[in-house]
Amino acid sequence: MAFNMDPKKCPMPTQDPNVRNKNFEEVALGYTAEMAVNEAKRCVHCKNKPCQTGCPVGIDIPEFIGHVAEGDFEAAYQVINRSSSLPAVCGRVCPQESQCEGKCTRGIKNEPVGIGRLERFVADWHRENVHTAPIVPESNGHKVAIIGAGPAGLTAAGDLAKLGYKVTVYEALHVAGGVLMYGIPEFRLPKAIVQQEIDGLKKMGVDFECNMVIGKVLTVDELMNDYGFEAIYIASGAGLPRFMGIPGESLKGVYSANEYLTRVNLMKAYQPGSRSPIMKSRAVAVVGGIIAEVLLTKKYKGKPLMVPLALTTENRALAAKAKKADPAFRLEPEALAASSPRALFVERTEAYNKTVKEQLTSAS
Repeated sequence: MAFNMDPKKCPMPTQDPNVRNKNFEEVALGYTAEMAVNEAKRCVHCKNKPCQTGCPVGIDIPEFIGHVAEGDFEAAYQVINRSSSLPAVCGRVCPQESQCEGKCTRGIKNEPVGIGRLERFVADWHRENVHTAPIVPESNGHKVAIIGAGPAGLTAAGDLAKLGYKVTVYEALHVAGGVLMYGIPEFRLPKAIVQQEIDGLKKMGVDFECNMVIGKVLTVDELMNDYGFEAIYIASGAGLPRFMGIPGESLKGVYSANEYLTRVNLMKAYQPGSRSPIMKSRAVAVVGGIIAEVLLTKKYKGKPLMVPLALTTENRALAAKAKKADPAFRLEPEALAASSPRALFVERTEAYNKTVKEQLTSAS
């Protein structure tokens, strides 16, 4: 097989900006089969598989990429499925740049192989082209309860089901998915994708019980003693916000991220006629979180302008170097300055990250 020695990843097709600014649909459109094969051929199949050591669930990345390069997409899916129960989700939202792709040998001098993009392609291809029911392992006679249907709960459910356990997942909300459903915008992770992954677990024999607040509706003791579960995995997540205890945080129009995201993503408050109310405004301040954790202070027409800095190890190092070279080049770890400067929040795309990197390099 001939390798593709292109120093850069195959670009990800995306919606045109003038189209995507009028909808909530997924921005990234995904690779075509031709693009996937071409990108897969960039993998040089290192003997020690450094990318696999960077994967939290230990997917045999060179093996699945090898199948993609050969055009055998179903074989690639089966390799991924051995280790991951949520490939379509992980291919979209896992921080590959600091995990598998961060370990990629191609990334030492050039761009790493687009492992996340290939995982997404394989999962999407399987969903669209393979409609046979999954093979359900023989029951081992043991029952396990999982409290919380977020990423941890779903992953545990999938792994246990593959081992023959009878799994029941209890979820406090009216739909399963946890932060995948309420915390990630539709344009980043379509809810239909999450639901299809959950449906796949159901076909494996996993049961889901929603609107079940364990501790209120049922207790842990009742699950163990009355329902016959031999083990319970508590994956309740971090659904409650952490407030700062400052004046004004209880005023009208001040939302915690959890409440705002739940109203918008889960209850569809952005749609006309939604039964979940939300305040709409043209001027919005975002305080805290990834956006405001590290802010690069610039000036535009004499006014402070804050731009979010992608939190990569390389950009942190460049920023520290720039600050040392020029004291006027400042990083503001505080959320928003007391003077309430205008904040420009830019989508964290690869193009934007590249621009930030170039600015930091020139400043240092």
